[in-house]
Amino acid sequence: MRRIDELHLNYPFAGARMLQDVLGLEGVPVGRRHVSTLMRKRGIDARYRRPNTRRKQPGNPVFPYLLRGLDISRANPVWAKATLAQSVRAVQVNPGTGIILV
Repeated sequence: MRRIDELHLNYPFAGARMLQDVLGLEGVPVGRRHVSTLMRKRGIDARYRRPNTRRKQPGNPVFPYLLRGLDISRANPVWAKATLAQSVRAVQVNPGTGIILV
């Protein structure tokens, strides 16, 4: 465990797999799960840039929710609505004449 602490100070980006490989090269046969357990006990984790998937990017478009107010009683109306929305980008529905492309 002391050696894992020392390796973590030298390689803070190393996870359990890399530390297992380094320990194996030093002649210490240890499994990845054991290294992972020891890292968890000491509160050690690999330091690297995590994906920022929850933050909205300014260049991405925001699509409207097309099924709001639609009574979904069976599958085909929802499928048809989704297919229409994917094929035609801007659609204005006029109740008197039907669908008008904008």
